Amino acid sequence: MEEVAGQARRIAALVPQIARNLRLAALVESVRHGLTTAQLMALFILRDAGADGLPVSQLAHDLGVSVPTVTGMADRLVDTGMLKRVHSETDRRVVLLGLSGEGLKVAEKLWGVLEELITRILRDMSPEARRAIGDAVEQVFGLSQEVRKEETVLAGVER
Repeated sequence: MEEVAGQARRIAALVPQIARNLRLAALVESVRHGLTTAQLMALFILRDAGADGLPVSQLAHDLGVSVPTVTGMADRLVDTGMLKRVHSETDRRVVLLGLSGEGLKVAEKLWGVLEELITRILRDMSPEARRAIGDAVEQVFGLSQEVRKEETVLAGVER
């Protein structure tokens, strides 16, 4: 168990340093002036949610922030034309957030830039290392889904 904890500390220390090395915040800013990393995450989550969008409460849960925080973020993104708000057809009290055409365009552009960055990193690795990292990231993703599911059930927010 101590070995796992040590590896977790090592990875946790490297992830923010990798983000800093890649200047992700500046990259986001270069694609859309004034866009924050948190707003980018919201755009990516809503991109994956599809045309129906998500309730504000679900986006808040997915981002790990409060509903008022998402409401303020959504206000800014609606003002910039990247998000749209609609009321749920089944429950008018529920506000759904979805990407506008502009928001989808920005999310896709940022996604492409992110893919290019990852490609630049991977091309300097051996094919075996690329496969190993791809397999490891897929495994981490699957395990992260399990952790999220457990936390969602514990929090009483099932989806």
